[in-house]
Amino acid sequence: MAASAIKSVNMGELLTWVEQYAAENPSPKAGAGQIDACVIRDIVQSCVIQPFQVLWVEEGEVRHREFYKDEEAAKFYNELSLEHCKRMTRKGAEVCRHTPGRREWPLEWVPDHPSAYQHMSNFFQESELAALGDMSRRTRVKFDHRMQLCCHGTSLRCEHTRVPLCVVNPSTPDRRYVILHEMMHHQLDHLGSPCLACPQICSERDGSVTFGGVKAPKGHWMELVNCQVDPHFVGNCVRHLWELIQHSRFNPFIQRAFTCSPAPARDGEYAALIEGRALYSYCNADTDPHPLRRIMMAVHLATVHLECSAAMQARVKASLEREGERGRDILELGRAIDANIHRPDLQVCELGEEDAEAMTGGMLMDLEKVLQLLVGSGFRLEVGNLRSLPTMHNHRSRTVADILVHPA
Repeated sequence: MAASAIKSVNMGELLTWVEQYAAENPSPKAGAGQIDACVIRDIVQSCVIQPFQVLWVEEGEVRHREFYKDEEAAKFYNELSLEHCKRMTRKGAEVCRHTPGRREWPLEWVPDHPSAYQHMSNFFQESELAALGDMSRRTRVKFDHRMQLCCHGTSLRCEHTRVPLCVVNPSTPDRRYVILHEMMHHQLDHLGSPCLACPQICSERDGSVTFGGVKAPKGHWMELVNCQVDPHFVGNCVRHLWELIQHSRFNPFIQRAFTCSPAPARDGEYAALIEGRALYSYCNADTDPHPLRRIMMAVHLATVHLECSAAMQARVKASLEREGERGRDILELGRAIDANIHRPDLQVCELGEEDAEAMTGGMLMDLEKVLQLLVGSGFRLEVGNLRSLPTMHNHRSRTVADILVHPA
C-alpha cells in the first residue's frame, strides 16, 4: 500500500477493514481465522507507522515530528537551527544528529511514539531474521530506561497501534537475548498459547482455608498464607511457572540459532538473592515461614536449573545445603519441578497448526504436573480445556485455560 493511500485512510477505518476482511474470509481450519486476522492487523498497523522521525530540543522540551519520505524528513531536519540539539531517525535507528556538547542522544530524549520504535533489522542480520519468520518483520523494539534493574524486558502491544513490542531495559547484560526472548513470547501468543485463570486461597468464617472451593486439610501450608494480604500466592506461583515452561520451549532454539542465553541476566538476579542484596517475596530464611519459603524457593530453584549458568547453579545449591534439612527440602522440591519441565528443541517460528497445538498441550501437561507437586496432599489439580475468549486478553491471548481444583 503506497504512503499516499495510507495517508487518506485513518487508523479506525483501517482496523474496521481488517476486521471485516477476517469476517468475510474465514479460514477452513478452526481457529486459524483469528490468527490470520492478527497478522493482517499487524501488517496494516506497521504500514501506518511513519518510518522517519525528526527530534529536536526547544525551550528545554524534546519535540518530534514524523514523515513518510526521506527527503521531507531531511529538509525539515536541515532547516532546524544549529542552536538546537536535533536528531533524525529511520525506523528508530539514527541517521544523523547534531548534539553540541553531548556524545550521544540521551535515552530519556527518545519519545514513546511508534515511529521511535526500532525494527528488528537494527539488531539482527537478514539470515537471522529469516530464521525468526514473519513475526520479526512485524515486531518493534522499544528501550525503556525507566525499568527497574531487576526487570530485563517485557512483551506487550503498542497502545497506539497494537503492534507487537519488545520492551527492553537498556542496562540488561545481553540486549539481543532479551529482544529474542520477548519476541518469542509474541510468537507463542500467535501460535495460541493461552492465559491462565487460577483460583484464590480463601479464609472461611469457620477458620478453615479453601482453595478453588476445596477445603484444605488441617496443617496444610495454605493455612499460613495471609488471605487478606496475599490471596494470589498460588496465582503468582502459577504465573512464574507458566513463564518458565514457555521459556523451556524457545530457549533451546535461541541458544542453538543465536548462541545467546538467559544466563547473564539470571546469574545476576540469583547472585543478588543468595548474597542478600535483593528482596524476593517469601525467600527470607529468617522471617518467612518455611512451608511458604519452600514453595517459592523451589520455584526459583527450578528457574536456576533451567536458565542459569552451571557456576551459578552450584552456588545456589551450596547456599541451600548450608541451611541443613530445610535447604535439602527445598532442593528436593526444586529438582522435582525441574524434572517435570521438558526442554524440546523446537523451530518455534516455523510450527504449523498441529505442531503448535501439540506444543501448547505439552506445556499445559508440564504445568499440571508441577502444580500438583506444589500444592501437595489434599488437592488434585487439573488444567482444563482451552476456552475461547470473547476479546483478546491484554490484546494478546485468544484463549484461557482454567486451573481446576478437586478433592484428593
